[in-house]
Amino acid sequence: MWGLGLLLNKVWRALLEPVAGFSPFVALLLISLVTGVVMLWIFGAVSNQKAIKRVKDKIKAHLLEILLFNDSLKMVFRAQGCVVGYTFKYMALA
Repeated sequence: MWGLGLLLNKVWRALLEPVAGFSPFVALLLISLVTGVVMLWIFGAVSNQKAIKRVKDKIKAHLLEILLFNDSLKMVFRAQGCVVGYTFKYMALA
């Protein structure tokens, strides 16, 4: 267990050494920026981007349907149900 602690200590020191000379705010800003870029790259690599785009397009289409057919209550409710359903699909993909 001590070996793991020593290893993690060395890793964190190596990762945080480049920002040691900055103020805490700037260091936190730089670390957050790098972490955000890395997480975005990982998300883009492991998620199904084509399926996400298809679902987003379906949501946009049903929102447009609500705007176009706002005089028909039945169509509006159906489109709202579809938007909710596709929103859950979008959350599952993301």
